[in-house]
Amino acid sequence: MKYSASKAQINALDLKVERAIEHGDFSTMLRGQSLLMIFHLGLSIKDAAQHVKRSEECVRLWLVAFLADGISSLKIKLPRGRQPKISQSQCRELRELLSNSPGNVGYEGGCWNAAMICDLIKKLFKVKYSGLIPSPAFKENWLFVPESKVHRGKSQSDQATGMDE
Repeated sequence: MKYSASKAQINALDLKVERAIEHGDFSTMLRGQSLLMIFHLGLSIKDAAQHVKRSEECVRLWLVAFLADGISSLKIKLPRGRQPKISQSQCRELRELLSNSPGNVGYEGGCWNAAMICDLIKKLFKVKYSGLIPSPAFKENWLFVPESKVHRGKSQSDQATGMDE
């Protein structure tokens, strides 16, 4: 089936894809490129899906949303679920501190461990974590496990200091 869009919609879509590329917004770029392939090049949903390495159903949903809502359908909504306890700028700050040895930040020992990092986060950002798991997908990123998910009670050191979650 052949789908069509107005010249203004295609121009707006093209501009949106260019801006997404400039800003490194991969999701918006993929959505926009798949729609441009359908409207501008006349590709089928199946062919466009193969080019952007997404399922046909995914591309079909993007198309339906675009036809219903226009260019605003490309905007990615915030992910559902629990939001991170520390911001991206705080993560960058933490990553920079962790690139140093623990001794440079006031801890004893030659290499970082999960307990030290949790303590550092608590001191710097007043956020309590009970464990850290290195993410294999992103060597420089950490997956933070909130205290409430790991251990429901307070640790002995927290009971002594009176620190709450």
